[in-house]
Amino acid sequence: MLIYDRDDIRIYATAIPPLPEGVPGARSVAERAAVKRLVREAFPGMGARVAHRESGAPYLEFEGDEGRSPSARSTRQPAGGLEGSALPRHGGEGEWALLGRDGPGADGGVSEEGLAVPKGELTVPEVSISHCRRLAVMALAAAGRGIGIDCECGNRAGQLRRVAPRFLSGEQRGVWDSSEAMLFWAWTIKEAAYKAAGGSVRLGEIPLPAEIPVGAATRDSEIVIGGRRYGVFQADSPDPAVIVMVVSEVEAAR
Repeated sequence: MLIYDRDDIRIYATAIPPLPEGVPGARSVAERAAVKRLVREAFPGMGARVAHRESGAPYLEFEGDEGRSPSARSTRQPAGGLEGSALPRHGGEGEWALLGRDGPGADGGVSEEGLAVPKGELTVPEVSISHCRRLAVMALAAAGRGIGIDCECGNRAGQLRRVAPRFLSGEQRGVWDSSEAMLFWAWTIKEAAYKAAGGSVRLGEIPLPAEIPVGAATRDSEIVIGGRRYGVFQADSPDPAVIVMVVSEVEAAR
């Protein structure tokens, strides 16, 4: 289901049913099936699927793109900021339209720096995926905008307590590990931020925000990684036992 659609970010979620005990590989099968459901809902009838770079980072692939590298595909799309990038939005009667910040151009496309998108061509959005025992989520953002999402169930407190020294800096310890809730927030923020930054930073080096708003980032929830600003917010989860944390680049890289 679509659980968030605001500020050029869309988030989809689907439940992962209880898994049978003692069945090898059951969890992996359930997670892959959940991701396929999310992609089908976001891009119905478009032959979309999630592929992965050598780094493990996900990207979206569509019919006709098989065998092309993500970089080769991206040269066919307008690069850079949000003005020339678009999320797919349902255009009525089963058709998809391209709607950027400035809306469609006179020819039905959007453009940036002289790069036109022909009517009907899709500008491939950025994608981030996470799943836990109960839920799978997928975040989409306009092309070129770093996006990361993480979801966690409340059954990992003991494990997170053990590994806290590895992902919390010395300054963060004593505050962010002072309660189970704080520890979960810290972990989900850092996981989502790591994805948004493209895996270019160690977890222990990721800063944590002054506040964690629900529904949209604020100036007090911004963090800086590698000179770039990212906004942190918690999305409303369809499962009250699951935290869904989102970190998105405040201004798309150009």
